[in-house]
Amino acid sequence: MTEKRARRLVSAGVAAAVVLLAFLLVVIAFQMVCLLQAKKELSDLQKTEKEYERLINETQDEIDVWLEEWKIEEAARKYGFRKNAD
Repeated sequence: MTEKRARRLVSAGVAAAVVLLAFLLVVIAFQMVCLLQAKKELSDLQKTEKEYERLINETQDEIDVWLEEWKIEEAARKYGFRKNAD
């Protein structure tokens, strides 16, 4: 093999390695962006989940109040119903 051909092979190898390295860097950068976006979405979903859990707890408290006998009687009196005296 001549020296000129060896230089060509080395140059081609270095060029291929540089292209491969550039491609891998682009893939890594893309993956990092996707990962950061996924983390942000997860954080948003966790915040939303906490808000819904808070709303569920508040609603359950309201349901418990409305199921109490005095509240039912109060609502019935509001609409003109009377309790039968036994």
